[in-house]
Amino acid sequence: MLDGEQVVVLRPSKTDGGGKYNAQTVKWSDEPVSGVLLGAATPADVQDSTLPNALSVDLTAYFPRGYDKPLRGCRIRARDRVWQVVGDPIPFDGGIKPTKWNLAVNLHRTDGR
Repeated sequence: MLDGEQVVVLRPSKTDGGGKYNAQTVKWSDEPVSGVLLGAATPADVQDSTLPNALSVDLTAYFPRGYDKPLRGCRIRARDRVWQVVGDPIPFDGGIKPTKWNLAVNLHRTDGR
């Protein structure tokens, strides 16, 4: 039986920086989510990199039914790595509920660029 694993959603919020230049800063809050299925990572070479070991990796995370918070602009910490959420994922639900997952979240990361 599939149970999934725990990931952490890193949710951004802008704060007033104050100080001399009053620059805004981004604060990241942690939100643990259990029961997330992680698909196989799909690696690819980074074509415009000058580094020989540059790698671009895509991954799909399937969030459990009932998770209804927006993920645009968030990051996901999974398997000791941080991934950027691609776009604005929305749940799929055609009235059929064969599994307990209904939110496919595309994730991306680039290393060594």
